[in-house]
Amino acid sequence: MDFSFNKLTILSSWNNIYLEVLPMLNNFQYIKLLPCFKKKVVTFSFDDGTYQDMEMINLLDALKLKATFNLNSALMNEKGSFVINDWLVNYRIPENIIRHVYRNHEVAAHTSHHYNLNELTENALKEEIDDDLYRLSQMTKRKVIGFAYPYGIYNEQIIERLKKCNLIYARSTNSSYDFHLPEDWFTYGGTCNLSDSQMTMLVNRWLKLKPKTIKLFYIWGHSYELDMFHEHEKIYHLFSKLANQQDTWYATNGELISYLNAFEKLSYDYSRHQFKNDSSYDLYIQIKQNHYIIPKKGTFVYEEKK
Repeated sequence: MDFSFNKLTILSSWNNIYLEVLPMLNNFQYIKLLPCFKKKVVTFSFDDGTYQDMEMINLLDALKLKATFNLNSALMNEKGSFVINDWLVNYRIPENIIRHVYRNHEVAAHTSHHYNLNELTENALKEEIDDDLYRLSQMTKRKVIGFAYPYGIYNEQIIERLKKCNLIYARSTNSSYDFHLPEDWFTYGGTCNLSDSQMTMLVNRWLKLKPKTIKLFYIWGHSYELDMFHEHEKIYHLFSKLANQQDTWYATNGELISYLNAFEKLSYDYSRHQFKNDSSYDLYIQIKQNHYIIPKKGTFVYEEKK
């Protein structure tokens, strides 16, 4: 299920106080909600496609969590393996089993060879991105709609290239340490890294959160960090706390952003009190204290409840 962001939701910061303005259609206010009228969403993003992804996926599947895995298509073989700190050998998952390994999750692009994109010529940049998208779509038999910047490095030229390829988001490495939806899905770096020292504190804050509008907990990193920092038990414990919450939607990066972007195709005819949803997703909203579903490719007439 593909699930995105209404530019009409404006987040601004003033004296470190975040003000959230309700979406407005022709002077008509409503609150965007997630599927099943939820207001909290958890998503994960892991890079590089190493064998530790299999252990991570087993954990995610057992807890019914969803993640996006960002792969380097030209390196999905033994030659693409790499060593960290002179001891941790990270073997890449072979391309012939990628479709099976990631079948329950999203596969996104990470360039063909994991080069520093700032150092490439325009033609080389195009090849690194375009070839990766093509190969990954062939491997998975699915459309690739997302991206993660190698080393977290990006610039406007890179972003423009991604948009020309019809991608809808790209992840950096600049953690926000908060739960606000980002203003720009092409520069956002998630809430925190998998091995961040603030991870436990953020999980505890998240579980106590009772938001009035959509909030996001986005964890990113590398599955090999489980071995690198010997954090198998800690991560299992934290993920178990995040899982199975009745007020939370668990989605891949692509599902989340696709759903939020669908609100951009929502219009409201004030004279008829009619919503029109031109997207391919049922959209969930709140008006005053009441919940409504606006059907995909359909309309909904709002009648105020007395």
